[in-house]
Amino acid sequence: MQSNPTKKKNSSSEVTRAFRTLKATLALYALTFAMPAHAYLGEKMVLWARTNIILPLGFLMILVAVGAAIFKPQFATAATYTVIAVIVMMLLMSSGTQIMAAMQ
Repeated sequence: MQSNPTKKKNSSSEVTRAFRTLKATLALYALTFAMPAHAYLGEKMVLWARTNIILPLGFLMILVAVGAAIFKPQFATAATYTVIAVIVMMLLMSSGTQIMAAMQ
Protein backbone atom coordinates (compact mmCIF):
# COMPACT_ATOMS: atom_id res chain seq x y z
CA MET A 1 0.00 0.00 0.00
CA GLN A 2 1.70 3.06 -1.24
CA SER A 3 0.43 6.53 -0.51
CA ASN A 4 0.11 9.09 -3.22
CA PRO A 5 2.87 11.68 -2.65
CA THR A 6 1.02 14.39 -4.59
CA LYS A 7 -1.95 14.37 -2.20
CA LYS A 8 -1.36 15.98 1.19
CA LYS A 9 -3.39 14.77 4.16
CA ASN A 10 -4.29 18.21 5.54
CA SER A 11 -4.09 20.61 2.70
CA SER A 12 -4.65 24.26 3.40
CA SER A 13 -7.72 24.36 1.15
CA GLU A 14 -9.41 21.61 3.21
CA VAL A 15 -8.65 23.42 6.45
CA THR A 16 -9.93 26.70 5.01
CA ARG A 17 -13.11 24.99 3.81
CA ALA A 18 -13.61 23.41 7.24
CA PHE A 19 -13.24 26.80 8.99
CA ARG A 20 -15.65 28.44 6.55
CA THR A 21 -18.19 25.69 7.20
CA LEU A 22 -17.73 26.11 10.95
CA LYS A 23 -18.18 29.89 10.73
CA ALA A 24 -21.31 29.51 8.61
CA THR A 25 -22.76 26.95 11.04
CA LEU A 26 -22.08 29.19 14.05
CA ALA A 27 -23.58 32.21 12.32
CA LEU A 28 -26.71 30.23 11.41
CA TYR A 29 -26.98 28.98 14.98
CA ALA A 30 -26.62 32.50 16.38
CA LEU A 31 -29.30 33.87 14.08
CA THR A 32 -31.69 30.99 14.68
CA PHE A 33 -31.42 30.48 18.42
CA ALA A 34 -30.46 33.94 19.64
CA MET A 35 -32.17 35.02 22.83
CA PRO A 36 -33.79 38.46 22.92
CA ALA A 37 -31.93 41.17 24.77
CA HIS A 38 -33.50 42.15 28.07
CA ALA A 39 -33.38 45.61 29.60
CA TYR A 40 -32.35 44.37 33.05
CA LEU A 41 -31.29 41.20 34.79
CA GLY A 42 -34.29 39.05 35.69
CA GLU A 43 -36.75 40.76 33.34
CA LYS A 44 -38.10 37.46 32.06
CA MET A 45 -38.65 36.21 35.61
CA VAL A 46 -40.42 39.43 36.63
CA LEU A 47 -42.74 39.26 33.62
CA TRP A 48 -43.51 35.59 34.34
CA ALA A 49 -44.21 36.34 38.02
CA ARG A 50 -46.43 39.27 37.03
CA THR A 51 -48.55 37.10 34.75
CA ASN A 52 -48.68 33.88 36.73
CA ILE A 53 -48.45 34.93 40.39
CA ILE A 54 -49.08 38.62 41.04
CA LEU A 55 -52.08 39.08 38.74
CA PRO A 56 -54.14 36.10 40.06
CA LEU A 57 -53.29 36.95 43.66
CA GLY A 58 -54.19 40.58 42.99
CA PHE A 59 -57.60 39.62 41.65
CA LEU A 60 -58.14 37.34 44.64
CA MET A 61 -57.17 40.16 47.04
CA ILE A 62 -59.58 42.52 45.31
CA LEU A 63 -62.43 39.99 45.55
CA VAL A 64 -61.77 39.33 49.24
CA ALA A 65 -61.52 43.06 50.05
CA VAL A 66 -64.70 43.91 48.15
CA GLY A 67 -66.49 40.97 49.80
CA ALA A 68 -65.39 42.16 53.23
CA ALA A 69 -66.51 45.70 52.38
CA ILE A 70 -69.97 44.40 51.44
CA PHE A 71 -70.43 42.70 54.81
CA LYS A 72 -68.65 45.30 56.94
CA PRO A 73 -68.57 48.80 55.45
CA GLN A 74 -65.55 49.86 57.52
CA PHE A 75 -63.41 47.62 55.26
CA ALA A 76 -64.22 49.78 52.22
CA THR A 77 -61.03 51.79 52.66
CA ALA A 78 -59.01 48.54 52.79
CA ALA A 79 -60.67 47.46 49.55
CA THR A 80 -59.79 50.79 47.94
CA TYR A 81 -56.16 50.55 49.07
CA THR A 82 -55.99 46.97 47.80
CA VAL A 83 -57.19 47.99 44.34
CA ILE A 84 -54.72 50.87 44.23
CA ALA A 85 -51.83 48.64 45.35
CA VAL A 86 -52.57 45.98 42.72
CA ILE A 87 -52.84 48.59 39.96
CA VAL A 88 -49.55 50.25 41.00
CA MET A 89 -47.73 46.89 41.18
CA MET A 90 -48.96 45.85 37.74
CA LEU A 91 -48.01 49.20 36.21
CA LEU A 92 -44.52 49.09 37.72
CA MET A 93 -43.92 45.53 36.60
CA SER A 94 -45.24 46.24 33.10
CA SER A 95 -43.11 49.34 32.61
CA GLY A 96 -39.88 47.95 34.04
CA THR A 97 -38.11 48.15 30.69
CA GLN A 98 -38.94 51.84 30.27
CA ILE A 99 -37.95 52.59 33.86
CA MET A 100 -34.57 50.89 33.44
CA ALA A 101 -33.98 52.69 30.15
CA ALA A 102 -34.71 56.03 31.82
CA MET A 103 -32.32 55.25 34.68
CA GLN A 104 -29.41 54.52 32.32
